[in-house]
Amino acid sequence: MKRGVSIAAATSALVLAAGLAGAAPAPRRMAASAPAAADWTRRTSMTEQGAYVLGNPAAKVRVVEYLSYTCSHCAHFVSEAETALKRDYISRGTAAIELRHAVRDRFDYAAALLARCGGAERFFGNTEAILAAQPQWLAKAEAYAGPRPASVDEGLRAVAKASGLDQLMIGRGLTAQQVDACLADDAQQATLGTMTEASFKRIQGTPSFEINGTVLADVHSWDMLEPQIKAALAR
Repeated sequence: MKRGVSIAAATSALVLAAGLAGAAPAPRRMAASAPAAADWTRRTSMTEQGAYVLGNPAAKVRVVEYLSYTCSHCAHFVSEAETALKRDYISRGTAAIELRHAVRDRFDYAAALLARCGGAERFFGNTEAILAAQPQWLAKAEAYAGPRPASVDEGLRAVAKASGLDQLMIGRGLTAQQVDACLADDAQQATLGTMTEASFKRIQGTPSFEINGTVLADVHSWDMLEPQIKAALAR
């Protein structure tokens, strides 16, 4: 085909040539490709209150988990629920999970600030890593008896260093400067304070859960939570 010849003209010439040789072939239609299914386990967002959400924002079931990083039951819940919750509910877009902080102590405070370091895209991975390593860093944290810090920021840096939380996050790609900046982030500190106050107005301890705005009484584990999710989906 010569350059400058329009596609329409070229197509007409081909059809005419085919007609001279015999019947023109039927035009071939391009098959429409199906849209790619959304991977809801990678969709993260943030609420107006600063809580992070994993999954379809419009899911029929919104699970809220109230979380403390120094809570061993919280770590156990994440380890037992993570795979099934993502596979059977979040990935299908039928359920989403929102994590709300309920900070209990200075070690929890430091861990929460570091989990939020990097925003929504890094939050759930950071949370899973911090809770998976909880036995190691929490044992160091509980043994720490440093001097009284001169400021909140200095105290948080000391706690992060003594517990090994700083090295955990550096191993996840942060620099030491980024770790310090996240611990000293005034806006994030304020968000955690407000969220914690609101959380403990709704719950007594962690982990606690709510579904579609209703706090679930005496539900603190995956085997107790999953039937509640199924019931909410069936309604």
